Amino acid sequence: MVRTGGCYCQAIRYELEDDSAHDFSVCYCEGCKYASSSHSMNLRTDTDKIKVTKGTPKVFLDTKTLSGKPMKRKFCGDCGNSLWSEPSAAPGKAFVKVGTLDDKSGLKLLVEVFCSNALRPYEPMPKGTTPQLTFAAGSAPFEA
Repeated sequence: MVRTGGCYCQAIRYELEDDSAHDFSVCYCEGCKYASSSHSMNLRTDTDKIKVTKGTPKVFLDTKTLSGKPMKRKFCGDCGNSLWSEPSAAPGKAFVKVGTLDDKSGLKLLVEVFCSNALRPYEPMPKGTTPQLTFAAGSAPFEA
């Protein structure tokens, strides 16, 4: 099965050809929190299963990993969207950001890692104390 994906602005596109890639992990490490504000959902695969079909991802060499070994974080230089990471601690492996896949069907959560770093789940303020905005397709921009 070939899955396709890309960044938010579509400057980078890729194909993932890995029939076994259907279980994903949630990571709460500091690097993932910085990249996404909370956590990252990652689909583990082999680096050679990812084929870039459009554009060229930029690479940030993350040296602040818990393993102490650097991790290549691939992202779009235009929109800044994280695409996948390649940890030196797991040579030949990549962790594709689930949100960048065009079709997320058939995926299931396998494990959560670095749970002690997780942020407290967001809980909305009680109704009436702050404005609560609802946005839907075709709605006014700021409907309270």
